[in-house]
Amino acid sequence: MKKSQGFTAVELIISLVVIGLLAAVSAVPFANIARRNALDATATAIATALRQARAQTLASVGSDQYGVKIDGDRYTLFKGAVFSSSTPSNSTFMFSSYVSASSTQNVFVFKKVTGNAVTSGMIEAYLRGSPSTKKVIMVESTGLANIK
Repeated sequence: MKKSQGFTAVELIISLVVIGLLAAVSAVPFANIARRNALDATATAIATALRQARAQTLASVGSDQYGVKIDGDRYTLFKGAVFSSSTPSNSTFMFSSYVSASSTQNVFVFKKVTGNAVTSGMIEAYLRGSPSTKKVIMVESTGLANIK
């Protein structure tokens, strides 16, 4: 009787195929988690920028108003009553490659003294390729920004 000394080539191939299938099946949920985390982070960043613009306006930083401009792949925190791309103090932040945004208003500016929004509206941050997976940021007339 001959003693077995390790694995046969067939056993190794079957093991590698099983490991490959398990890896492929588990990779999809991890990719979805990363995409959802990017969406959550983007919605939080937009809401934070809106709150920052309102706070800077209320604090009369530079005796000016502040606002946030929303584009499909970025947002810009800016100084002034109207957005100008040539303002050197603008801070632009790009979204993750997984996320896009749309809004009822593309510019949100806050009023001095009250902090009220000049225009209220809604911003939707959503996953590219899956627009039904989204986070909604509401900008109320009072200037408060909340994620729904």
